[in-house]
Amino acid sequence: MFKNTRPTVGGVGLRLMQKMGWRVGEGLGPDGMGNVEPLVLDVKNDRKGLIAQDDPGVKGSAPKGGDSAASKHPVSMLMELCAKRKWPSPTFISHESGPPNIREFRCT
Repeated sequence: MFKNTRPTVGGVGLRLMQKMGWRVGEGLGPDGMGNVEPLVLDVKNDRKGLIAQDDPGVKGSAPKGGDSAASKHPVSMLMELCAKRKWPSPTFISHESGPPNIREFRCT
């Protein structure tokens, strides 16, 4: 992606470097012995991560945990469904009978 780009010939960075005494063609650093050419960057677009190609211990992606329907609260699932399908938010009537960990929610 950036391997074929033209070098920058202007901008704020160039002005700041020239203001500090740097000239085009000189190396960076106090002795002028640093890099003359800019670093070549390689940008990843495949979203696979930074794993080694020859790593035998890596087998696919990690299993997704905690995202199943059994682990979500029913009210949370309903709110996500309404947001996903662009339905209006439901109105909840809560019955306060019983202990706090066993509550009944009814959608109207």
